[in-house]
Amino acid sequence: MPVTCMRLHDDLRARDYLEKARTVAPTFSQVYYRLAVIYQRLKQLDRAAEARALFKKYEQLDVEKRKYFPYGVLEFVQQTQDLPQSQRLNRYRQELLKTEKLKPDDLNLLFMLVQIDFRLGLREEALQRLERIGSLQPGNLEVHLRSASLLTAFNYYPEALRQLQTLVEKQPNSQQARFALASLHLQMRRGAEALQVLKAGEASADSPAAYHHLLGRILIQQERVPEGLMHLHKALNLEPENEEYLADLILELSVAGERSEAQNLLKKAKVKFPASGRIHFAEGIWHQLSRHKLEALAAFRQAADFSWQWEVPHLAQASLLVQSGSIAESQDVLEQTATLFPTSPWPHWLKALAVLKNPETKPPRPMLEMRQSLSLASNRPEVLPALLASSLQQRDCDTAREVWKRMTTFGLAAELDPTQLCASETSAPVTEFSLPARIASQYSGVRWLLDLAQSTFR
Repeated sequence: MPVTCMRLHDDLRARDYLEKARTVAPTFSQVYYRLAVIYQRLKQLDRAAEARALFKKYEQLDVEKRKYFPYGVLEFVQQTQDLPQSQRLNRYRQELLKTEKLKPDDLNLLFMLVQIDFRLGLREEALQRLERIGSLQPGNLEVHLRSASLLTAFNYYPEALRQLQTLVEKQPNSQQARFALASLHLQMRRGAEALQVLKAGEASADSPAAYHHLLGRILIQQERVPEGLMHLHKALNLEPENEEYLADLILELSVAGERSEAQNLLKKAKVKFPASGRIHFAEGIWHQLSRHKLEALAAFRQAADFSWQWEVPHLAQASLLVQSGSIAESQDVLEQTATLFPTSPWPHWLKALAVLKNPETKPPRPMLEMRQSLSLASNRPEVLPALLASSLQQRDCDTAREVWKRMTTFGLAAELDPTQLCASETSAPVTEFSLPARIASQYSGVRWLLDLAQSTFR
């Protein structure tokens, strides 16, 4: 409980639980370790010093524990906890570099350094260290998958793609590598490549649930909805207690018009997972598609409450309000969302759409919001196809070309190339084209929300 409270930054409750733990186990050193951190945060320095002294005292009674809880940790935390993030990361990096000299082949240490380098924007150093990791373990599948996962997490999609493609070439029978490559293609909105990679493996009657779930999502992105739903059903049948598979099936059934079946699954899901943000989000989508605005908004709010670090339920509320014409209310929600998630481009993209629906808005405002979204897109590159589709919908070819240039850097959604629609290189407005139906369907209604939810839920 105190660990959980500390993660939620509820220091007072954490302190109360730790004091209770102290009475139950007065010689358990970790209680004093965490008490020292809490009292330091609460600026009660005398109590923090007392807890540190007790931590050291009880740690010394157990020689084995010294290997895992070095005495310098508390002092290091005390020195760094109030620093700005970049300074704190630099301090961590300095300490890890010292350790690297002593243990140059420690993979966990090297991976930690890679993460810190990426967070500090030291791209070349991080990539070089990943190359070194690969050379230390050239045949280790898990190591290469871990490297690709890190690259993906920090939005280095082309580098992750090359890593996984090389891995599949070297180990063509590895279903794990093939699965990871197909998943990345799907995330990059390259459905045809994802399908090709996944089906090139040896699927069989006993393929795991994860295979059917991924294949179902790929097929639906390729607009082969009946086949996709069949595979999502198979995934859930193989793992009926899987919350992710259940929520995704409810969502896709709702969008496909199979709302009666989705409703039956939803009733069971709410009993099985009463505190699931994912399930409440699926309920909100079902209500939205059934034109129950108030119920949908309530479900999205519950989803946000149960998954407070998940952005999508907030965006879902705003999107529904935009579509229903409640522009001022939607803008209030989006202002709050932008405050809660300051590095996200999504609230600004939605604000631009909301402003465009408001006839009283002055023309420069939507463009400012689109520009703000584009400036933040490196944090969440999955917004770029949505920005491109919106630009084309507004026949704004200048912005579309700029977005497309950014998309090619990330290797995203090659089929969205606007070159044919925006053939002229001049800045004159283009009025004689209509958005292709496939692009319009992918970024209208709730489709973009579902794709974002499936790729970003935590």
